[in-house]
Amino acid sequence: MNIKLYFKKYLLPITLISISILFSFILSLTKSDKKKIDVDPYIPNIRSMTLKNEDFRSFINSEGHLKPKVIYPLVLKVSGNIKYLSDFFTNGNIFNEGDTLLMIDSTDYSIARINAKFRLEEAKLEYLRQKAISDRNNDELAVFDSKISPSDLAKNKPQLEKSIALYEAARANYKKSQNDLNETILIAPFKGRIINSKLSEGQLIDQRTNLGTIYSNSEMIIKLPLSIDDLSIFKSDFSSYEEIIDIDLFTKIGDKEINLKADFGGLSGSIDNLTQKVYLTGVIKNFSDLNLIADNNIFFNSKIYGPVYNQVYVIPNRALISKNEVLIVVDEKLYKRSIVVLDRYEDFSIVSNGLKDGERLNLTNLNYFIDGMDVRIVNQWWKKQSHGLLIIL
Repeated sequence: MNIKLYFKKYLLPITLISISILFSFILSLTKSDKKKIDVDPYIPNIRSMTLKNEDFRSFINSEGHLKPKVIYPLVLKVSGNIKYLSDFFTNGNIFNEGDTLLMIDSTDYSIARINAKFRLEEAKLEYLRQKAISDRNNDELAVFDSKISPSDLAKNKPQLEKSIALYEAARANYKKSQNDLNETILIAPFKGRIINSKLSEGQLIDQRTNLGTIYSNSEMIIKLPLSIDDLSIFKSDFSSYEEIIDIDLFTKIGDKEINLKADFGGLSGSIDNLTQKVYLTGVIKNFSDLNLIADNNIFFNSKIYGPVYNQVYVIPNRALISKNEVLIVVDEKLYKRSIVVLDRYEDFSIVSNGLKDGERLNLTNLNYFIDGMDVRIVNQWWKKQSHGLLIIL
C-alpha cells in the first residue's frame, strides 16, 4: 500500500480528531464561573506595655572632675640641704597628721638660736640694770622740793629707753631664730596624700624650691555643670533642697568600676558667661577610705536626684507619635490619645495626665495609622533599667 495514501486516509483524520479533543479539554479547564475573591485586610503586629502609675524621682545627668577640697602647697622659709626625707614623701603616698615629712640640716639654725638666746639674756640684764638706775634716780629726785623739773638725763630716761629697744629687738631676733629652727622640719598638718614632688636626700632647697603639694583626702569636691533647663526639675529656692538632693557618681578605671555618694554642697549664685551654666558642688566625705589619687583628675559621670513626681507614668519615648500624643490599644484596636508630659529624658518621658492604669500603650513605630484600626499584639521581652522603667527589647 502506498504509505502516503495510507497517511492521508487513516492517520491524518485520527491526528486531527485527537488535537481537537485535547484543545477542547484545555479550554474546559480554563473556563470557570467568575468568583469574588475575599482578601483579608492587613493587620499589623505591634508590641505594647501595660500602664501602671508610680512615684518617680527626677534626676539630671552631668559630669565633672573630682578634686581635693583642701590643697596645701609645701614651702619652707629657710634654706639648706635635705637631711631626712620620709618614705611618705612620694607621689600618691598617704601620710597622717603630725608625720615628719622632711628635715633639712639644722646646724646653722641651732647655733643661730643659741646666739640669739645669749643676746636676749644680755639685753634683758641691761634693761633690768637701766630700770633699776632709773627707779633709784626717780626716788632720789622726789626727795628734793624744787620748782625746776629734773632732766630726762637725770632720770636716766634715754638709757632706759635704749635698753628697752635693744631688749625688744633681742626678743624678736630670738623668736625668729626659733621659727627658723622649727622650719627645718616639715610636719604634715593633716592626713592626706602628696603629689608633684621630685625631692631627694642631700638636695639643696630654699624658699623658691617647689617641694610639692599635699591635699586632704578626707573630703573631695566635684563641680557639676547644669543648664537652666536642667534646673527646671527643682524648685526656685534651690538651697531648700539640701536634705533631698542625692548625687551618685560613677566611673570606670581600667576594669574597676567606682561608685561614690556625694552630698549637696551648694549651687553657684550666677551663670557662667562663657558656658552659660551654673555649677552644683558635690562633696564626698571619707574619701581616704578609697585607694584613689585625686591628682589624676578623675572624670566622673553623675546623676543628681531631685524631687519626686507622685503617681505618674514612665513611658518609652518610642511610644510618642508627637510631643504629646500616644496610641492606646483597646480590644486590639488603636486609638490616638493626648497626654501631658511633665519631663522628657533621653529614653523616656514622665506623663502626669491622659493615661490610666491597666491600659495598653503601643510601642511599635507604624508606617500609617487610622483611628480604630485593628492590630495584633505579639509577645514581648522586657528589660528593667536602673531608673525603674520597663523597656521592651
